[in-house]
Amino acid sequence: MRYKGMIPLLFVMIAALLSVPLSAQTVDDFNRTSLGSNWTADPEYVLVSNTLDNSATTASWGYLAVYNAVANPTSVAFTWAASPLCDTEGANSGAIALYLDAQSVTANGYAVMRRYGTLDLHPVINGVMDRATSLFSATPTQANPAPGSTIKVIPSTDASGHHFDFYINNVFDARLTDAAKRYGNASTLYSGVILYGSRTNNIDNFTVTMSTTSTLTVTSPNGGETWYAGSHHNITWTSTNFTDNVAIELSTDGGSTFSTVIAASAPNTGTYDWTVTTFPTLPKNSCRIRVSSATNTTPRDVSNSNFTIGQAQIPTVTAPNGGEIWIANTARNITWSGFTSANVRIRYRIRDIDPWTDITSSTANDGTYEWTVPAQFTETAKIKVSDPAEILESDENDAYFSISAYAKLTVADASGGVGTTGNVVYLWMNNQINIRGIFFDLVDNANYLTAERVNAVGRASGFTVSSNETRTRLRVAMVHMSGQVIPTGNGVIAQINYATDGSATVGTHSTMTLENVTISDANGKLVSPQLVSGNFYYVRMGNVTGIDGVVNADDLNVMRDLVLKRRAPTGDELMAGDMDHDGDIDLFDYMAVFNIVYPSGI
Repeated sequence: MRYKGMIPLLFVMIAALLSVPLSAQTVDDFNRTSLGSNWTADPEYVLVSNTLDNSATTASWGYLAVYNAVANPTSVAFTWAASPLCDTEGANSGAIALYLDAQSVTANGYAVMRRYGTLDLHPVINGVMDRATSLFSATPTQANPAPGSTIKVIPSTDASGHHFDFYINNVFDARLTDAAKRYGNASTLYSGVILYGSRTNNIDNFTVTMSTTSTLTVTSPNGGETWYAGSHHNITWTSTNFTDNVAIELSTDGGSTFSTVIAASAPNTGTYDWTVTTFPTLPKNSCRIRVSSATNTTPRDVSNSNFTIGQAQIPTVTAPNGGEIWIANTARNITWSGFTSANVRIRYRIRDIDPWTDITSSTANDGTYEWTVPAQFTETAKIKVSDPAEILESDENDAYFSISAYAKLTVADASGGVGTTGNVVYLWMNNQINIRGIFFDLVDNANYLTAERVNAVGRASGFTVSSNETRTRLRVAMVHMSGQVIPTGNGVIAQINYATDGSATVGTHSTMTLENVTISDANGKLVSPQLVSGNFYYVRMGNVTGIDGVVNADDLNVMRDLVLKRRAPTGDELMAGDMDHDGDIDLFDYMAVFNIVYPSGI
């Protein structure tokens, strides 16, 4: 007889040695006349025939009963009473309340309710279940509760949220999750029941289980992953009945030794942002993580199987990577590889002297991002991808790419003498698709130019031209009456002859701007163009030296050198010496200047 009292103690010792989780279970069978001090409940809750009854006659979810005898339960259950104390409707008109933040009928927390074919997680706010709000809904797998059925909820928490596993008659039904962890974040939490008023829905055998052992469980990396050296990943774990700091260690020999300390003492939050350790020799294929109490050897847990630490990847922007022509207002995919951060930042600039502009400050590191290309035309664009803080890694495309348009219209610079006629301005088009029609205004801001005629030339030969000039604005329409198009390419499409006003000042210029431009493709679809303005310079034609504003033998000598290609003309020389406006200085231009210098011949 003297050994009888040792048996329970011996069982506890053996269970501890074998790491068998122990738990304490409390059952309230309501076999008494009053609810008692273990409950904090709305006054409508009474005991009837050894069951808990909500005696309210008002239909409402505002009746909360909190079981205050056990805090932080690891499971909660009750049994629907047998008929006639509970009917089918009653067995679907109640909920288990969990993660309640106070021993009060105005507590906040969650309610898990199985009502016929739906299982929902509802908020409990000031003691009232908000039936209209479902934080999470799951499809049940078991038959509906009935009188005599036992329902149970096992709550748990990890880095991904609060979880509630629901059981009917000890068979798993479904899981509910609040990833936002809206409630239940206090250190001491309670459970209870909410029974709908004015129903036949008594319950019996309210049961709470409280674990008496502390546990830590590694959830990631847990085996099979490949994490690259220098990358950022979250080590995650769950814990029960343990709130102290944890130590986090790394093994590279399958768990035989843990020689790398990642964190000697980290808060027990369930997640740790780890910059993956690098080693002189990689990959390491037999890695495991151990999480344990920072002050004791237990509790602790190790990854279930090996994961790999791989060679650090080189971050690379793969598109655009140089030489591409991307069309404004179209969607193109920016791509990259080798980045190890969870998210990346993407920026662009159109010139090297410009600051970087965010395309996105943070997006998932999945290797691709769809970008609507802006109408910022350039041949020197760059893309930069980095980690969001631009601290760890970044890369730019290797060479410039261009942002262009399906059609680019350019007013070529031109020149002419003051008070002259027949001065030529050319309009160029660089188009990536076939063009059917063009409509534009060409504006002379200084109002010294008067259009004499407009001709379709070059790549637009055969197009019909209509034009009209009002003060500084020349309005032009170009279309081929037989439906022909300007094919893909680059070159002159229009020649405009201007007369210059005699009041213009030599040495000044007019800016010629394209406005109100409409371009249609071969199918009649509108095309957004890139527009480039030009200048018309007022010069004394033939005065290539620019000295004294008079054309003389010195100008003729310069013209001779340019015609003989002894050197290339400067911009000013080309403006003044291109007498026939064909874009170069040739023998015709030399003879025109000769006639100015020697008007009567020799």
